Amino acid sequence: MNDVTSSLYKSINSKTTGLSRDLRTTAMNSGWPEGLARSLSVNMVEGHVSIDYPDELKNDIHSWEYGTEQRRPNAVMRRFMNRMDSKLGD
Repeated sequence: MNDVTSSLYKSINSKTTGLSRDLRTTAMNSGWPEGLARSLSVNMVEGHVSIDYPDELKNDIHSWEYGTEQRRPNAVMRRFMNRMDSKLGD
């Protein structure tokens, strides 16, 4: 890995760590269970931002994000991605 690639990787890693922390905090402040919120992480590949989480929590995370018959949607991830889209579009 050359110096430019190494610097770029460190910069992206630093940014995604901060974005992951922001996303988790937002999820917890929005009422998501702490364990689900802490499982969320932000990934950036070739300028594309995505949210990752463990496959085994997919159903629980989707029920919080999109709602169920008993619970209204709490669209933390979609709001986060919309904010990222508008920031990256600037």
